[in-house]
Amino acid sequence: MILTAKPTKEKVTVSVDAELLHIVDTYVQETKEAGVSRSSIFEQALHLWKQATRDSFDETYYAQNASALKDDAWTAVTTEAAKHIWKE
Repeated sequence: MILTAKPTKEKVTVSVDAELLHIVDTYVQETKEAGVSRSSIFEQALHLWKQATRDSFDETYYAQNASALKDDAWTAVTTEAAKHIWKE
């Protein structure tokens, strides 16, 4: 059996809109039995933000480099590079 370490977590303090926090807290209370926490909701939101940022970068990059992407060799190189850059 292979054991993997949990990712290191950092404690942070943030200021958020009171209405948003109320929505989060209400959701946490409604899903208490499922073990949902404020932290898990904020972490999920950050993961979604990270993915949206990556998607935006990719969209911009490919729009600006459309002509270069028609070259098979360039496509192969950028595909391999993207695999290494975006792996988690």
